[in-house]
Amino acid sequence: MGKKIGLAILMVALCACAKEPEQAARQAPEHGLKKLRNATEEQIQQLRNAGAEIIVQEKDYIIVSTENVAQTLDLRFEAISESDLVQRFVHVLLTDRSELQQVVNSGMDYWELKGDTVVGRAFDVQIEQLRKEGFTVDIIAQNASAREEK
Repeated sequence: MGKKIGLAILMVALCACAKEPEQAARQAPEHGLKKLRNATEEQIQQLRNAGAEIIVQEKDYIIVSTENVAQTLDLRFEAISESDLVQRFVHVLLTDRSELQQVVNSGMDYWELKGDTVVGRAFDVQIEQLRKEGFTVDIIAQNASAREEK
């Protein structure tokens, strides 16, 4: 009888160990930048509600940061490539020069100040944040890198 109980405990322990990594993977999503092709508005909202930041939003894919996501998302992510990280060529209007530091702190790639306009490159997440802070952000070109090559 003791052998059967010992064997049963061993089987339960082995099953628990075998399932543990699978459960851990479901509970703790892998963090970092991820690519999602052909994301619907519903999926984008699901990501935002889960705490993900939309870094780049193109017509056929989005790049999201899952650093702040603690829940499981039933979405099919892909690895990203450097070319997926598209920055926009932007002009940010300042109402006074003291706002320049706020723009720099946003993380956008600041190139120059022309009068009351900051010129530079920014990811969609930075543009969204600047707009939330009340800045007028004009997207001059959808791909800042392509503009630089000209």
